[in-house]
Amino acid sequence: MLPKKGKIICAKVKIYAARRGRNEFMHINAEIKEEACTVPAQTKEEILDKCIGIFAENGIENTAVSVICRKMPINPATLYKFFSSKKEIISECVKRCSANIETELLSGMKKYENDIRGMGEFFFEVVKKNSKGMRFCVQVFTSPNSENDFNSPTLYFRNKYAVYSNIIAEIVGVDTKIFEPYFRLFLSVMYYYVLTDDEKQCNAQRLKIYELLLKEGGKEKTEPNK
Repeated sequence: MLPKKGKIICAKVKIYAARRGRNEFMHINAEIKEEACTVPAQTKEEILDKCIGIFAENGIENTAVSVICRKMPINPATLYKFFSSKKEIISECVKRCSANIETELLSGMKKYENDIRGMGEFFFEVVKKNSKGMRFCVQVFTSPNSENDFNSPTLYFRNKYAVYSNIIAEIVGVDTKIFEPYFRLFLSVMYYYVLTDDEKQCNAQRLKIYELLLKEGGKEKTEPNK
Protein backbone atom coordinates (compact mmCIF):
# COMPACT_ATOMS: atom_id res chain seq x y z
CA MET A 1 0.00 0.00 0.00
CA LEU A 2 1.35 3.42 -0.96
CA PRO A 3 2.26 5.58 2.09
CA LYS A 4 0.51 8.94 2.56
CA LYS A 5 3.37 10.95 1.09
CA GLY A 6 3.22 8.89 -2.09
CA LYS A 7 -0.55 9.27 -2.31
CA ILE A 8 -0.40 13.05 -1.95
CA ILE A 9 2.31 13.52 -4.56
CA CYS A 10 0.71 10.95 -6.82
CA ALA A 11 -2.58 12.87 -6.80
CA LYS A 12 -0.79 16.07 -7.79
CA VAL A 13 0.98 14.53 -10.78
CA LYS A 14 -1.82 12.25 -11.99
CA ILE A 15 -3.44 14.83 -14.28
CA TYR A 16 -0.08 15.94 -15.71
CA ALA A 17 1.15 12.40 -16.21
CA ALA A 18 -2.10 11.21 -17.79
CA ARG A 19 -1.63 13.74 -20.57
CA ARG A 20 1.74 12.19 -21.37
CA GLY A 21 0.54 8.63 -21.58
CA ARG A 22 0.22 5.60 -19.30
CA ASN A 23 3.87 4.51 -19.57
CA GLU A 24 5.21 7.81 -18.27
CA PHE A 25 2.63 7.82 -15.50
CA MET A 26 3.68 4.32 -14.38
CA HIS A 27 7.34 5.46 -14.36
CA ILE A 28 6.57 8.54 -12.26
CA ASN A 29 4.35 6.51 -9.91
CA ALA A 30 7.17 4.00 -9.32
CA GLU A 31 9.57 6.82 -8.46
CA ILE A 32 7.04 8.30 -6.02
CA LYS A 33 6.59 4.95 -4.28
CA GLU A 34 10.34 4.59 -3.89
CA GLU A 35 10.72 8.14 -2.49
CA ALA A 36 7.80 7.74 -0.09
CA CYS A 37 9.16 4.53 1.32
CA THR A 38 12.50 6.17 2.15
CA VAL A 39 10.84 8.37 4.83
CA PRO A 40 10.93 6.26 8.01
CA ALA A 41 8.21 6.27 10.64
CA GLN A 42 9.12 8.59 13.53
CA THR A 43 7.96 8.76 17.13
CA LYS A 44 6.85 12.00 18.75
CA GLU A 45 10.08 12.11 20.78
CA GLU A 46 12.24 11.64 17.67
CA ILE A 47 10.35 14.41 15.91
CA LEU A 48 10.84 16.77 18.87
CA ASP A 49 14.57 16.05 19.04
CA LYS A 50 14.94 16.87 15.34
CA CYS A 51 12.78 20.00 15.70
CA ILE A 52 15.03 21.24 18.51
CA GLY A 53 18.07 20.92 16.26
CA ILE A 54 16.34 22.65 13.36
CA PHE A 55 15.11 25.53 15.53
CA ALA A 56 18.55 25.92 17.14
CA GLU A 57 20.22 26.09 13.73
CA ASN A 58 17.77 28.36 11.92
CA GLY A 59 16.08 30.32 14.72
CA ILE A 60 12.46 29.94 15.75
CA GLU A 61 11.30 33.03 13.84
CA ASN A 62 12.84 31.77 10.58
CA THR A 63 11.63 28.18 10.86
CA ALA A 64 8.20 27.56 9.39
CA VAL A 65 6.46 24.20 9.60
CA SER A 66 7.27 23.69 5.91
CA VAL A 67 10.99 24.08 6.72
CA ILE A 68 10.73 21.47 9.48
CA CYS A 69 8.99 19.03 7.13
CA ARG A 70 11.60 19.51 4.43
CA LYS A 71 14.63 19.18 6.70
CA MET A 72 13.49 16.06 8.60
CA PRO A 73 11.99 14.97 6.15
CA ILE A 74 8.44 14.27 7.28
CA ASN A 75 4.98 14.38 5.77
CA PRO A 76 3.06 17.46 7.04
CA ALA A 77 0.08 15.21 7.75
CA THR A 78 2.24 13.10 10.07
CA LEU A 79 3.56 16.20 11.87
CA TYR A 80 0.05 17.55 12.40
CA LYS A 81 -1.02 14.19 13.76
CA PHE A 82 1.14 14.97 16.81
CA PHE A 83 0.97 18.78 16.94
CA SER A 84 -1.74 21.27 16.06
CA SER A 85 0.58 24.21 15.34
CA LYS A 86 4.14 25.54 15.35
CA LYS A 87 3.39 27.12 18.75
CA GLU A 88 2.60 23.70 20.20
CA ILE A 89 5.77 22.21 18.66
CA ILE A 90 7.85 24.93 20.34
CA SER A 91 6.10 24.45 23.67
CA GLU A 92 6.68 20.70 23.60
CA CYS A 93 10.32 21.18 22.54
CA VAL A 94 10.96 23.45 25.54
CA LYS A 95 9.49 20.85 27.88
CA ARG A 96 11.57 18.08 26.31
CA CYS A 97 14.78 20.13 26.60
CA SER A 98 14.00 20.89 30.22
CA ALA A 99 13.23 17.24 30.96
CA ASN A 100 16.49 16.05 29.36
CA ILE A 101 18.58 18.52 31.36
CA GLU A 102 16.60 17.88 34.54
CA THR A 103 17.18 14.13 34.32
CA GLU A 104 20.95 14.58 34.03
CA LEU A 105 21.13 17.17 36.81
CA LEU A 106 19.09 15.13 39.28
CA SER A 107 21.25 12.09 38.62
CA GLY A 108 24.45 13.85 39.68
CA MET A 109 23.82 16.94 41.81
CA LYS A 110 23.92 15.26 45.20
CA LYS A 111 27.54 14.24 44.63
CA TYR A 112 28.56 17.87 45.13
CA GLU A 113 27.39 18.53 48.66
CA ASN A 114 29.18 21.64 50.04
CA ASP A 115 31.15 21.86 46.78
CA ILE A 116 30.35 25.07 44.88
CA ARG A 117 33.03 24.64 42.24
CA GLY A 118 32.23 20.98 41.68
CA MET A 119 28.52 21.74 41.33
CA GLY A 120 29.20 24.57 38.89
CA GLU A 121 31.47 22.46 36.69
CA PHE A 122 29.01 19.57 36.71
CA PHE A 123 26.23 21.97 35.68
CA PHE A 124 28.41 23.35 32.89
CA GLU A 125 29.14 19.86 31.51
CA VAL A 126 25.41 19.14 31.37
CA VAL A 127 24.85 22.42 29.51
CA LYS A 128 27.65 21.60 27.04
CA LYS A 129 26.13 18.21 26.36
CA ASN A 130 22.72 19.81 25.75
CA SER A 131 23.96 23.03 24.14
CA LYS A 132 21.72 22.73 21.09
CA GLY A 133 18.62 22.41 23.26
CA MET A 134 19.76 25.27 25.50
CA ARG A 135 20.36 27.48 22.45
CA PHE A 136 16.83 26.77 21.31
CA CYS A 137 15.40 27.62 24.77
CA VAL A 138 17.30 30.92 24.87
CA GLN A 139 15.82 31.78 21.47
CA VAL A 140 12.33 31.13 22.82
CA PHE A 141 12.77 33.24 25.96
CA THR A 142 14.40 36.15 24.13
CA SER A 143 11.87 36.15 21.31
CA PRO A 144 9.87 39.42 21.06
CA ASN A 145 6.77 37.22 21.00
CA SER A 146 7.76 35.18 24.02
CA GLU A 147 5.18 36.46 26.49
CA ASN A 148 2.28 36.39 24.03
CA ASP A 149 3.00 33.34 21.91
CA PHE A 150 5.08 31.14 24.20
CA ASN A 151 3.78 32.11 27.64
CA SER A 152 3.21 28.53 28.77
CA PRO A 153 6.75 27.20 28.15
CA THR A 154 8.27 30.44 29.47
CA LEU A 155 6.42 30.11 32.77
CA TYR A 156 7.26 26.43 32.87
CA PHE A 157 10.99 27.12 32.65
CA ARG A 158 10.83 30.01 35.14
CA ASN A 159 9.19 27.74 37.68
CA LYS A 160 11.94 25.16 37.12
CA TYR A 161 14.56 27.87 37.65
CA ALA A 162 13.10 28.82 41.05
CA VAL A 163 13.02 25.20 42.18
CA TYR A 164 16.60 24.48 41.10
CA SER A 165 17.96 27.64 42.67
CA ASN A 166 16.69 26.49 46.06
CA ILE A 167 17.73 22.84 45.63
CA ILE A 168 21.29 23.65 44.55
CA ALA A 169 21.70 26.28 47.29
CA GLU A 170 20.78 23.66 49.89
CA ILE A 171 23.16 21.06 48.45
CA VAL A 172 26.17 23.40 48.32
CA GLY A 173 25.33 24.81 51.74
CA VAL A 174 24.71 28.49 50.88
CA ASP A 175 21.80 30.63 52.06
CA THR A 176 19.20 30.85 49.27
CA LYS A 177 19.07 34.66 49.41
CA ILE A 178 22.82 34.84 48.85
CA PHE A 179 22.85 32.06 46.26
CA GLU A 180 19.96 33.17 44.00
CA PRO A 181 21.59 36.26 42.35
CA TYR A 182 24.79 34.29 41.71
CA PHE A 183 22.80 31.43 40.21
CA ARG A 184 21.03 33.92 37.93
CA LEU A 185 24.42 35.32 36.89
CA PHE A 186 25.75 31.79 36.34
CA LEU A 187 22.83 30.98 34.04
CA SER A 188 23.52 34.16 32.07
CA VAL A 189 27.05 32.87 31.50
CA MET A 190 25.61 29.54 30.37
CA TYR A 191 23.31 31.34 27.92
CA TYR A 192 26.27 33.31 26.59
CA TYR A 193 28.19 30.08 26.05
CA VAL A 194 25.46 28.24 24.13
CA LEU A 195 24.94 31.26 21.86
CA THR A 196 28.62 31.95 21.15
CA ASP A 197 30.57 28.72 21.88
CA ASP A 198 33.14 30.99 23.54
CA GLU A 199 34.39 28.53 26.14
CA LYS A 200 37.46 30.58 27.08
CA GLN A 201 35.38 33.57 28.16
CA CYS A 202 32.85 31.29 29.82
CA ASN A 203 35.61 29.62 31.87
CA ALA A 204 36.90 32.97 33.15
CA GLN A 205 33.41 34.15 34.11
CA ARG A 206 32.54 30.90 35.91
CA LEU A 207 35.71 31.01 37.99
CA LYS A 208 34.98 34.61 39.04
CA ILE A 209 31.46 33.66 40.09
CA TYR A 210 32.79 30.76 42.20
CA GLU A 211 35.31 33.07 43.85
CA LEU A 212 32.70 35.71 44.75
CA LEU A 213 30.11 33.20 45.93
CA LEU A 214 32.61 31.33 48.09
CA LYS A 215 33.62 34.58 49.72
CA GLU A 216 30.10 35.92 50.32
CA GLY A 217 28.74 32.53 51.33
CA GLY A 218 31.44 32.15 53.98
CA LYS A 219 32.82 28.96 52.43
CA GLU A 220 36.12 30.34 51.17
CA LYS A 221 38.10 28.59 53.92
CA THR A 222 36.05 25.40 54.19
CA GLU A 223 35.93 24.29 50.54
CA PRO A 224 39.12 22.79 49.11
CA ASN A 225 40.68 24.31 46.01
CA LYS A 226 40.04 22.33 42.81
